[in-house]
Order: sequence, then structure tokens, then C-alpha cells
Amino acid sequence: MSSGLTDDENDDEDEYDYEMDAQQPLTTDGFLGIRRRWLGAVLWLALLDAFARFCIWTWPHQPAYLAFLAVLTSGVFALTFWRPWWGLFAFVVVVPGITTSSLTVFNYIDPARQLGVFGPAALMPAYGFILGGWLRALVLKDDAAPNRLRPLLLLFCALTVLSAVATAWRYADFWPVRNAPYLEQVVNGEGMTAGKAYVEIARTLANYLAGPLLLIGVCQAAYTWRRRTGREDAWPRWLGLYVLLPLLVGSVAPIGVGLYQVKDVWFGAHKFYVWPWMSRINATFFDPNALGSFIVLFVPWVLAVALLLVSVRWWLAPSAAVCGGVLSYAAYQLAMNSGSRTAAAGVVVMMMIALFVSLLLGLLRLARGWPRVLRGTATAVLCAGYAAVMLWGFYVAAPRGVAWVKRQPRIVGTSLARRLDQIPVGSVRRLARQVMTSRGPYAQLAVLMMRQAPMTGIGLGAFVIEFPNWKKLSREVIYVPDTACNYYLQIGAEQGIVALAVMLAIFAAWWLCWWRLLRARRHTGWWVFIGAGMASMLIVFLFGMHTRADEIQCLFWLFASQPFAAEALRARPAAGPPRRGMRYAWLPAAIVAGLYIEAAATRLSLADQRARFGWYKTEGFHEWERWGEPGGVRVRYTMSTATDTIMCEGIVFRQPWACLHPDVTAAPVRVTFELGGVSTSVIARTSEWQTMDLAVPASAAGSPLAYRIAASRVWSPRQYGLGDDLRELGVLLREGTWESDHGLYAEERWAKDESVMSERSYRWAGREARMLIRAQEPYVRLPVLVSTPDVTSAPVTITISVNGAEVARPSWSSPGWQVVTVFLRGAGDAAQCALSLAASRTWQPSRHGLDDTRELGFAIGTPEPVPFEGFSHSETWQDQFSYRWAGREGRWCEQADADGRLVVTYLVGHPDAAGRPVTWSLDVNGVPAVVEHVTNGAWRAAVVPLRPREWADLHATVDRTWRPSEAGMGDTRELGFAVRMQ
Repeated sequence: MSSGLTDDENDDEDEYDYEMDAQQPLTTDGFLGIRRRWLGAVLWLALLDAFARFCIWTWPHQPAYLAFLAVLTSGVFALTFWRPWWGLFAFVVVVPGITTSSLTVFNYIDPARQLGVFGPAALMPAYGFILGGWLRALVLKDDAAPNRLRPLLLLFCALTVLSAVATAWRYADFWPVRNAPYLEQVVNGEGMTAGKAYVEIARTLANYLAGPLLLIGVCQAAYTWRRRTGREDAWPRWLGLYVLLPLLVGSVAPIGVGLYQVKDVWFGAHKFYVWPWMSRINATFFDPNALGSFIVLFVPWVLAVALLLVSVRWWLAPSAAVCGGVLSYAAYQLAMNSGSRTAAAGVVVMMMIALFVSLLLGLLRLARGWPRVLRGTATAVLCAGYAAVMLWGFYVAAPRGVAWVKRQPRIVGTSLARRLDQIPVGSVRRLARQVMTSRGPYAQLAVLMMRQAPMTGIGLGAFVIEFPNWKKLSREVIYVPDTACNYYLQIGAEQGIVALAVMLAIFAAWWLCWWRLLRARRHTGWWVFIGAGMASMLIVFLFGMHTRADEIQCLFWLFASQPFAAEALRARPAAGPPRRGMRYAWLPAAIVAGLYIEAAATRLSLADQRARFGWYKTEGFHEWERWGEPGGVRVRYTMSTATDTIMCEGIVFRQPWACLHPDVTAAPVRVTFELGGVSTSVIARTSEWQTMDLAVPASAAGSPLAYRIAASRVWSPRQYGLGDDLRELGVLLREGTWESDHGLYAEERWAKDESVMSERSYRWAGREARMLIRAQEPYVRLPVLVSTPDVTSAPVTITISVNGAEVARPSWSSPGWQVVTVFLRGAGDAAQCALSLAASRTWQPSRHGLDDTRELGFAIGTPEPVPFEGFSHSETWQDQFSYRWAGREGRWCEQADADGRLVVTYLVGHPDAAGRPVTWSLDVNGVPAVVEHVTNGAWRAAVVPLRPREWADLHATVDRTWRPSEAGMGDTRELGFAVRMQ
């Protein structure tokens, strides 16, 4: 018997031969389609709990806006539970204009509480729709809409949740019990705390789950409408009423606000210090780039609607043309003034793809009866010709178009025209170089992250957290963004190649569904533009992670849901029992879960991250803030106790701090600072900024030091009516600095005279002074001045120490500069030493008629490193070894061997030593060690016992000298002895 349908129509009907969930057991979840309804209920409760916590973390505290979001979300939820299609209508209406409603509406309602752009606003009605539709399916035991994409979507959601849990567990440092210090420890090299990381993970998780669940919810709403109304093949009506009509109604907000922003770019602007200064509007979206992504989706939607109206009722063609033209022109105005190259490139690519698909479909219909070879040849010729046209457009038409834009006074001043002028069209090499310069560094770091953990990625939401680490490791001087500027690399970097493969499979399944609908030859123009818009977005994803803006995430998946909603509206019940799922489906799930846990516990552990990227375990601090944005002072609060590890880079750590407790005057706060095991406590009685100087030994230079700050009590701003901040605050800190000296006044310059410091810089000190100097030579020559008025009658003694050990105690009995040589090598082989000077007494110039109220002890000049004193240039003894001559005395240093023996090889070359012995004396570390009477001119050795590898300060003298010139030699020096130096 004939069915009355053509062969093509029979083929089309086969495409929609679905197995319906109507014959599934009542224990099946009607939303997710999983086999256990109780499991669906548990997952619904888990999603509700997660959504409630997300709201608590992120919802703004302006009463009017908070009430608006609460009522809107509850309304969408209730409406969806009653009639899913009306809940979808309400959701779609508010999505385009909700993000900056805080700036464009509610700031004027409550001017006392100004709000920034509330980014997650679009997620509120989205989850209201998702939770309402899911609860309806559970309570009313609805059938699950047939959806070939559901298994892949659920798999991606499962991987996303698993990655989020593993990442949060990692940033808790695998601490299984709630513990505030572990939750608030630093998790990257820029000082981000674990609490901020959890918010980022939750934000990303909510964003990622919203899209796939929204697609499932839209299909479920369409299927429920079909079963309730009994209408078959009514998808144009359903899409028109519950998706397209509310979208066009909701688009009035961004179009109106955007056109108003063309005249007043500051109205509703996001980030006042960035976008308005660049004359870039954002309409009602998160930023101009999100507006550009909306345009890429909106334009094909508008054109598809116009063609759909014409195909349904031919007499609607004039109205469709007018509406499509008006809306397209509005999108053009928004694109030109948003400065979004995404919008321009996306729309151009969309039109190119739509034209190509239309030509290809026309050719295939024309060549339906042709031989296969001829039809293939014609298709190849069409593809080659179209590619040639595209090449001509890029190399010839595009440069001409840019030149034409520059000549148009109305266009050349727009932000998009200025940004397009920066694109080197007409040259693939220059264009690729610019892309790699602007986007390449982010993509390269994302690839490096994928290499670190290819199967599982670095963790959901961890790109923003880990980016400062990788930026420091790669030494790239680049701006820290919130994405990898590439959709696919973002997913691969955060969730690994498994999740990326699943997402690519989702897109592949989308194109198969789209192709089935296109082959049906019903409303072809509609599906051509839908496919072109989807292709354009997938290409745009190569240059941005645009779905991080929540409204674009919702709109993208709403756009992607249309083919599957259409199939759900055309599905027919299937005969026979339902297909059974995999019996051992739990096994691959367990394997994937094990991979994620293994990566979190080994390759991505915080201990490994700290070792690799160079930051130390830090706990008890709140997030860094910047007061006076932009470019303000960085500050952070501690909790009651905070611990950190800092690298020692000086001898004094200077920490600015303040206690901003409102009642600090009436109830002082004890603040304790502990650095390197040395503790200091102070009492804060005011809220003024103070500075704490914490001294450390020079031996600690270059090594990490434990740092601890504790406050005797904490306070909460909300407790005192100072906003809605619930944090417990202890001490407010600015960034500390290391000082290489302490106790010295500002630098001055000595007058021109005959002293050693003539026209040279110096600094005064009080009773004590410390300075960190490089120990590049064994000795340092230090000019010291004592000008105490009564120094001649009461000498002043300066005690000089190196790393806390006294090395000299010179005394002054007359004013003037005196050069003191200080032995540094006694402190060991350290690259730096702490040089300390302490005067026996001080004086005040103001008491002697001078205009100087300082308390002065001594002045010091710039230290000058020297290797030895009293020796001449190096000479060679019979090509065997090097030595140096000294006069009456000489000072140098040597190191004992591993056995604790120091052998000093010396020579006394006096010609008359046989008749008049020369007395050679050696002091070691200031103590007489050797006295010998030399009677010959041979090399001699003196052995001094020391500790193994100990450095010794050697000072040798002779009782008389001689001149080689007096003995007929060509050497006028006055010689005493020679030493063979190590």
C-alpha cells in the first residue's frame, strides 16, 4: 500500500523515528533521562543546594536589586513548573537586558548603594527555568524528551562537576575537615587565597553547567508542549512563540540602551576606567566583547526569522523585510560603537557560510538527476570558485574596504572603525603575527597547562588561578585575563583532552542533527542561517572564550537547542520496550574519576605548585585589595592570626600596618609580629598607619623566613554598620619592604678639602647603625668620622661587628675622618654581611648652637671592598707560583685546610739578614701566633692550627725594611717580606 508520501518525505520521516520515554518505567528521571528516578531527585537537591550557595556567595546586597532577582528567579521557577513553555518565554525575555540592570536601573532607584555590573545575573533566571522544569518532570513523572545529545551533555556535566570537586579539594590542600586557615591559604604566586579560588570554581561551575542543562530544559519544554497540545510538526509555531518572539522583545533593552550609549557612553558602562575611555559601548551586556558575541547570534536569528515568516505566509514578506532590516541596522550600529571585532568578523563569516550553503544546496537540487561523477565535479568547481572569491576578498576587497571606511566621516570615528584599522588585512603573515602577539601568549600558556595534565587538565576554573604562576614561569610581560582567549584551549587546559573530546563530540552531533533537518527541505532558509550562525560562533571561539559572560552562555546554548527542540516537537512514539543502558557504565566513570583524583593529588598538588612556581605556604590572610582603584595602594587584612613565608632580601623588614577597629581607642589591640623566630609586640591605640621594623641576621639573606602576625581581637564591619562585609578582620597591612641599612640618616656630601672624603657622599648615624654589604672581597675599607666636641678629652670608641661578631674597636681622640679596615671573611663564605657600628656615646648639635636636633654618634662613607692591605702587585717566582711583596706590614686572609692547618709561606729577602737577623711576626685574628728571627733569604713556612676550613685574618710585620735600589737593583720600593698567597 502506498503511504501517500514521496520517497524524500519517507526518508525524512525515518529521521524522526525516535524511541519515546513514554514506555520507560515510572522510576526514570523525566528530565535527565537517567534510569533511577531517586537518583534524579538527589541530583536535583544537590543542584538546588549548589545554586543556593552560589547565590549566597555572589548576590549583591542592594535591597531593591536583591528583591528583583529573588522575585524574578522564583517567578521563572514557578512559571516553568506550571507551564514550561511560559517559563522559557519569561527567561528569554529577560536574558538580553539583565546583566547591567544594576547600573541602568537600580542605581537610580537606590543611589545610596551603588552597584557594579552583576555578572551572574543571567544565571539566576536560567537556573530558575532549569530547576522548575526538572522538578516538574520529577513530581509529575513526565517523560524525558527524545534528545540524541543528552548522553554527551550529561557526560560533559559529570566531568565538569568531578573536575570542580577535585580542584576545590586540591586548593584545600587535601584537608578533609573544615579548617579556616587551610581554606584561606594562598594558592598562587600573586597571593590569591583559597576562598577566592573556591568562588572562582563555583562561578565557573555554575556557568558551565547552565548551558547543557538549559539545552535539555528547552527540549523538555518543547516536548511537554507537544504532548499537551497534541500538535505535530508545529516547531515553527513553537519556536516563534516561545523563543523568537521573547528574544525580539527582550532585545529592545540592549538595542535601546546601546543606541543611547552612542550619545552617552558612560550610561550603564562596565569598568568606568576602561571601556568608556575607549568609547566602547556594552549595551546591557557584560562588556563590549559580550555584546559582539550577541550580535553574532542575533543577526542570523533575525534573518532566519524573516525567511521563516516568508516561508510560512508569503504576504508577510514586506513586514519581514522591514523588521529584519530595522533590527539588522540596529545590530550594525551596536557593532560599530562597541568596537568588537568579534561582531564584525562573526557576521561576515556567517554571511559567507550562509551564501556558500545556499549555493551548494541549489547546486545539489539542480544536479539531482546528474551522474555522480558530474555532480561531484560541479561541487568541486563550486568550492574552488568560492575559495578563490574568498582569497580575492581578503587580498583585494578587504584593503579597499578599509580604505573606503577611512573616507566615510560617519564611520571613521566609530570605535570599530578605529580597531579594524589596526588589522593588517591583505597580508596573512602580518595578520598571523598580530594574532600571535595579542592572543598567542595566552594560547601558549594554555597549551603548557594541557601538557602538565593532559587527561584531566589543571582543574575547572583554575586557569585564572594558575595563570599568574605560568606567567611568572614563562617570564611573559602580559596582561592577566580571565580566559585563554580560545574556547577549545580553555576547556582543554582546565578539564583536559577527555572533556575537550566530549565537547567536540557535542558539536559534531549538533551538525548531524542540523544536516538531518536541512535535508528535510522544510524551511531551508531558516536552517541555513541557523547553521551559518553556529558555524560562525564556533570559528569565533578560536579567538575568545565568549561564553564566560553568562548571558552569552545562555544565549549560545539557547541558539544551539533549536535543532533538538525541533526534533523533540516532531518525534513519534516508538513501539517495543525501551532500550537498556550499559550494564557496566559505572566502570568507565570510575576510571575517569580515578584519573581526576590522581591528577589532583599528585601532579597538581599545592606542594608541587609551590615548589615549581616559587611561593610559600600562607594562611590567615584575606584577599589583596587595591584602595584607590585604579593604581591604588595594595592592602590586605589578616584574620586573628596569619602566617606567611617570605624571602629575606635585607637586614630589616619594614611593615606598614594599622588597626582599623572602630573602638581601638577605648579598647587597644595588642599586635604581635614574629619574623624568623624573633617576636615583637606593640599596643595599637589609634587607627593611624604605623611602621614596624623587624631586624634579621645577615646570615638569613636569601633564605625563607617564617612570618607571623597576630591580633588580640578581631572585628567585623557589619557589626558596626559599615556595610555588608562579614569578614573577621585583624590587622591591615600594606606591602612590606626590605631595607639594606638601618639607623642611618639621609645622604649628605662632604665639602672640598684635603681629607679622604673630599667631595664624597656620607651619612650620619645615631648611636647604632647596621648596613648590608656585599662580601665580594675579604676586607672592606670604611671611612668613619667622629666629631663629638669633647672627643679630645673624652675619646669615643666605635664597636664594629660583622654578622653580630665583634671584629674591631677603634677609638677616636681627635675629630676627623679615619679609615678603618674591617675583615669580612670571618663570617664565612656568605655573599652578604651585616656590618654593625655602635658608638660609646652620642651628642646633639642643637645643644652646641647648631641648627640640628638629631642625635649623632658617627658618620660613615661608602664602604670600599679590598682584597688585602700593604701588598704590591702580583709576581711569579721562577714560573712556579705567585707571590706579593709588602713593606713593613701587610694584611691578608687565608683559609685553613680540611685538617685545620694553615700554612703561611713567606720570604724575608734582606741582603744583610745573615749578620742582622730580621724579626718577622704574624698575628692571626688579632692574636700573636708566630715570631721568627730570619737569617737567610729562603722561603719559609709557618704552620698555624685553626678549625677546619676556617678563614683567618693575617697580619704580618717585620722590624725593618730594605730598598733593592740601594743594593744595585732596579727596584725603588721599600720591601719588608713577601707572601705566597692562596
